[in-house]
Amino acid sequence: MRRVLIFILITCVSTSVLADYRKLNKKGNEAYSKRDIEQALKYYQEAEIEKPQEPVLEYNIGTALFDQAKYEDAVKRYSKALLTDDPAFQADAYYNLGSSFFRNEKYAEAINAYQKCLELKPDDVDAKYNLELSRKKLKEQSQNQQNEKQDQQQ
Repeated sequence: MRRVLIFILITCVSTSVLADYRKLNKKGNEAYSKRDIEQALKYYQEAEIEKPQEPVLEYNIGTALFDQAKYEDAVKRYSKALLTDDPAFQADAYYNLGSSFFRNEKYAEAINAYQKCLELKPDDVDAKYNLELSRKKLKEQSQNQQNEKQDQQQ
């Protein structure tokens, strides 16, 4: 009897935590849709306390950080968001990961992320465009570095 009561108590508490996490995530989404990024981030982080390492929260926090131009932090969150079995969700996380790398001028990493996105979602037109743009930027970056090296040697 005692074990049954403990199980019921644990079930009720875990169900309550799950409900709190979902409510906080929803509030974060509502704040985000109103472009109140700071408040959205607070809700997502509160939800993260309730349910740590939840890929959806990692993704949402990454998106809020991206909007604050905190690209390195966004990269960390999007990388954690990849830990899911949902290929469509992974594709979105890879896409945003690529965008974060691109904003940090890490074009080789952006290329890799966009390619992985396209492996999961081959018809993603935006990923195809960004992949080509990243390749172009990487080539320009490489040429600029070579020119700087030649200028230093002269």
